[in-house]
Amino acid sequence: MLEGLSKDSPFFVSSRLIENDRFSSYIKHMRKGTLTVIFLLSTFIQGQAQESASAVANGSFSVTSYFNITKLTDLSFGTVPVGGSIIVNPVSGTSAMFKIFGSGTTGVQVTINLPASLQYNGNALMFTPLLPLYNTLAQSASAAAFPSVTGGDANTGTDGNLYVWVGGKVTATPQQRAGFYSGIVQISVTAP
Repeated sequence: MLEGLSKDSPFFVSSRLIENDRFSSYIKHMRKGTLTVIFLLSTFIQGQAQESASAVANGSFSVTSYFNITKLTDLSFGTVPVGGSIIVNPVSGTSAMFKIFGSGTTGVQVTINLPASLQYNGNALMFTPLLPLYNTLAQSASAAAFPSVTGGDANTGTDGNLYVWVGGKVTATPQQRAGFYSGIVQISVTAP
């Protein structure tokens, strides 16, 4: 039945062994053998639980540019006569002016969201944007124009500054209702 065991082995089981007095001796030896096997198994399992393994993972991160945008002045058209229009050039003192501050000499994408019209109690005043300007100095006279009324690409100065000016034209119809019209010019910047 079990190869390599003789009939005299305490682990050899036969009907004859069970019939004689050696059965109790067999059980004693079997218990010791069983306990030894169980002890070895528990030691082996415990040894497995105490083994350790390790792995290495590479970490990576990117540093993003930090930008802050401050509105320096509002876009102000003053008083528009009924049936008339007013143009505020970006170089004028009543244009909207923004200061972008961030990482020095960094390429950025400036996006300008402009209203289609100015609103007052459900009445609309037609608004036509002009090309906005940008400069690394706070001087609109030497500023360059963005390619679109919604902005474009620019670079911050070595000090991290970029200034943007926004102007436009408003036109009141002959039936325009009198009131205080307003709209929102929103500017955002991203570093590609």
